[in-house]
Amino acid sequence: MRFYSKRNLNSHKWLIVTLFCLSFFSFGSRSAEAHFWRIGESLNYRVMWGIIPLGTMRIDVVEKIRLDGFPVYQVTWRVDSNPLLFFINIHESFESFIDSAGVFSRKFLAHSADRERTYHFDYIENRLTMDTFLPDGSRVRDTINIQDKIQDGTSLLFYIRSQVHKSKKEEITTVIEQELMRTDVYFANKLVRIKGAGGDVDAI
Repeated sequence: MRFYSKRNLNSHKWLIVTLFCLSFFSFGSRSAEAHFWRIGESLNYRVMWGIIPLGTMRIDVVEKIRLDGFPVYQVTWRVDSNPLLFFINIHESFESFIDSAGVFSRKFLAHSADRERTYHFDYIENRLTMDTFLPDGSRVRDTINIQDKIQDGTSLLFYIRSQVHKSKKEEITTVIEQELMRTDVYFANKLVRIKGAGGDVDAI
């Protein structure tokens, strides 16, 4: 599987997040079952760049609830860079409320040291409301029109996981850093053997 984002993300932060995503794609899509939601599932990763430990990531499927009348899965995602790497300082957590049937985002929360962000997707009114809460207590609100079902960074991973047994190319609308962008994903439906910390595993 290959994926390309139609935006140039140059910062160290996005380099690390991209590597985290690559790690998830390599090892997280291990199940062949169509029903892939597992409440209580926890995916824990150590991300390496060669022999250098960049940090850790943890993804948890917390519970299934109803949000605005729709059944969703609450998924949390925690990213922490290696504290010994002085040039990178990432400690962020995310919460995604993912539609249980369509596997797209209905609400997204991002928590970091300098701000809190909330994205609310209203597919009836075709509106995405993005609130940013700053340390001084102020709030900045942006509203944009949407036409498609939208993925956030976390729901995108689970949507791709739900599609890995198909052979196709798909252009997916994703919101990242308050911008809508297109992500091209190529699904090869090809089983390969890769080396993991616990031994060789089959992955798609």
